[in-house]
Formats: sequence, structure tokens, C-alpha cells
Amino acid sequence: MTPIKHIIIIGAVLRHHGYRVTILEQAAALSEVGAGIQLAPNATRILKKFGLLDPILEYANFPSGTIVRRYDNDEEIGPRGHTLSHLSRFQAPMLVIHRSDLQRVLVQTALEAEVNLRTGVKVENIDPHFAAVVTLTSGEKVEGDVLVGADGIKSLTRAKMALFFGIQDEICPTGDAAYRAAIPRAKLASHPNLLLELDQRLSTRWIGPHGHIMAYPIRGNTLYNVVMVHANNGGSNDEKGLWTRKGQIQDLLSFYKDWSPTVLHLASCIEPNELLEWPLNERPNLPTWSINRTCLLGDACHPMLPYVAQGAAQAIEDAGVLGLCLFAAKDVDGAFSVYEYVRKQRAEVIQGSATTVRKILHLEDGPEQQDRDDRMRAPRVAGWKHPDLWADPEFQNAVWGHDVMTQAENCLGRVRPLEHL
Repeated sequence: MTPIKHIIIIGAVLRHHGYRVTILEQAAALSEVGAGIQLAPNATRILKKFGLLDPILEYANFPSGTIVRRYDNDEEIGPRGHTLSHLSRFQAPMLVIHRSDLQRVLVQTALEAEVNLRTGVKVENIDPHFAAVVTLTSGEKVEGDVLVGADGIKSLTRAKMALFFGIQDEICPTGDAAYRAAIPRAKLASHPNLLLELDQRLSTRWIGPHGHIMAYPIRGNTLYNVVMVHANNGGSNDEKGLWTRKGQIQDLLSFYKDWSPTVLHLASCIEPNELLEWPLNERPNLPTWSINRTCLLGDACHPMLPYVAQGAAQAIEDAGVLGLCLFAAKDVDGAFSVYEYVRKQRAEVIQGSATTVRKILHLEDGPEQQDRDDRMRAPRVAGWKHPDLWADPEFQNAVWGHDVMTQAENCLGRVRPLEHL
């Protein structure tokens, strides 16, 4: 066995296990792009194991509960969920946090661990035999023992793997897009109901025909994070690869014109020049996430739609399991084998669940919508299933309650406890 010494990561932490780590990041600077993000218990449990949860808690909000509302009149559909109970139920909290605050903690931790973070560098090519060698646009070659492609839905690493397998791997538009905005608390002062839900740390979801809205407070209730999912009528084949674009406030108002006055007030609080739109795209599943010394991680191998709020959590599961496998397995092949065994099927099932939830949330008014709402209102008795999987106890147990780190440890058979490293 050749010992692993140097891990190259495209686009993003494995330094915890004592390896030399180089991160190649195309962005010239890590900026305040983005707004809120949810971290479910399956993610925060891993962050705690790596000593990252406490610094993250300095910036995070604990949602006190969840509300589902009808789109046109704000009617609450069914009883409220109580997210504070997740701490005792799953031994890990449910959090919401500004993306840039999470990024800041992760980057600072990496730098303190002497990770070599190189920004403003673009990878032009990777080794045709998937050795851990990349070529930058400058012509420089960077070599290591393991290459991790964490380079997102438009991953170069993934594209090279798909080409190697001879498969079509096009981005598949869902037909939806999402507006994202963070509204300062002061702008909500003229709407006491919204202000009350913000101050009570409630997560509110409005559901309606062909769209839904998720809103929750972040940064100590000073910002109201809003994600407005809608039919992407303006999408085209030329826009398949776009990650974000500037949103048009008139298009937003046009789509939500028949929604409640509360929703329209919320929309009116968004600064037009701060509105971003994010086309929601999928990719087909790959036959494998690894070849030779190269593997994929996060959206590069399983791009997640936002309907079950698992995008960040699944990437964190990838990182935790991969780091453990590289540390404990006898060789790279063995590490990648356990990594995929623990992660691939699980991530792909969760991907599929997001597609299911999209259909449920976006029903037009009619018999199917009435049946959905009746099931949401039904008493919570044994065997009851919530039509919105994100709120369903059985789904929560399977996704939030499952400990992938313990599963990986059991597969590996011999692991030094992480807290002793």
C-alpha cells in the first residue's frame, strides 16, 4: 500500500485526519454570495463530531417551529411542527444559517489546520487515467495521492468521468426556478404578522399552484431569508448551465399576483437589485462516483433540489464519510468502495424524494390538493404519514436519524475514534 499524503480538492475537510490538503477554488475571493441555508440533524451531528458545531452555533438560528400556509389566504394547513424537539429526538439540532457565515467558519477552520487554499485558480484538465493530477489554465500541474472533485453541478471532474463511461450526462431542467432574497427586519415593520413570525423564529412555507415559498429568520432575527420557487417560464436550453442570474422583480410579482396579500407584501420588501434567481436543474445518476485515484463529492455526484432541504447536509455526509474512509481503509480502492457503499444509494434515494415533494407542494387547486391538505390536517396517530416528506416522521427518522459515520465505522471494522485524533 502506498500511503496517502496529499489530497487535492477541486472546488471546496480532510485535514482533520492529518493529511496534507490542497483546495483549488476558481473564485478569486470567497464573498458574501447567497442567503440562508438549513442544516438538518444528520448534518449537525457530523459537524459536532469534527468540532465545527460550536463555532457555527455562534452564527446560527434555532427555528422554534414550522408552519404550512395556503397560498391565497394564509390559512394554516394542519398543526405546527416543533423543530426544537429534534435535539432530543436525534441528538443533534436543526439549524438555519447564512451561507457566508457557514463558509467563513469552514474556511477559517481549514486555514487554522494549515490547509493550502488556493483561490483564483481554474482547473483546465484532469489526468485521463484519473490519477490525482490536474492541470490549471496557467499550465501548472498539481499532483497528489487522491483527487476529490467537489466542483458542483457543472463539475469538470464529473464530465470527464461521464466521457470515460461513454454516457450522456446533460443537465436536466426541472421546469422550476427559485428566487432568493434576504430581507432586513426593519422592512417588515409595517406587517406585524410577518414580524411576529420572524421574532418567534418560525419557518413558514406557503404552498400553491406550481410554486411554494419558504421563509425563516437568520443572523439573530435581523434578516428574513426567503426562497420563492416558481415555474421557470423564461428558461431555455441556453440557460441550462446557469447557476444563478439576476432576478426580475416584475416577473416575480407576475407569478405570485394571485397569492395572499402577505406574500405580495413580502415580495414588495425585496430590493430589486438584490434579487437572485436560481434555475433548478437535475442530472442523471452516475454508475460510480470514483475511478482510480479520483472521486466526486456533493453536487458533483448528486445535485440536490431544495424541496427536502438536504443539499448541504448530503455534501457534509459525503465529506465526513470520505475523510473517515481515507483515514481507516487499507488503500484508496477500499476507501472509495466503502464511501460509495455508505453514500451513493442513500444520496440518490434522497434526490428522488425531492422530486416527489416538488409534485406534492405544487398541486393546482382541485381534488388532489384537497386530499393533500386533508392529510396534512389529519390527527398525528400511529401510521400517519405527512404528504410533505420533509415534515413526515418516518422520512425524518430515515434521513435525519441515520448516522452515516457509525455505518461507515462498522463497514471499515477498525477505526480510531475521531475525538482522539
